[in-house]
Amino acid sequence: MHDVVDLIMNPPRPTFEKTRTKCPFYGFDLLGNALRERKGNQCGLKTDSHSPCSLQISGHLPELSQCTKHDWQGSEEDFAKMLWTVRVFPNEYYPKGQKFWTGLPLWWWFIQTTYDGD
Repeated sequence: MHDVVDLIMNPPRPTFEKTRTKCPFYGFDLLGNALRERKGNQCGLKTDSHSPCSLQISGHLPELSQCTKHDWQGSEEDFAKMLWTVRVFPNEYYPKGQKFWTGLPLWWWFIQTTYDGD
């Protein structure tokens, strides 16, 4: 619980600016419990092979709420577990000068990438 309060009260700041889409999985691949940033349009929810974002391929901006490839109906429990167990490694948050980094929790990254703050 301390980790949650600390992230809310003292959110990390990016070390450089990077434009992101409204999909926390866009441009990442999932290996175990880690979403690692990759260059390109990889969909981090597709784990058996490289799979580009289907929305982008069809000419739309990647946005999780519009994704037709991943239906969360019936798998909300799996998604909730993923939010609390997966760590994300976006390049712009990697602490300068550190050799090792534990990343950010997916629940935090999900909020940062999918909500406008309205």
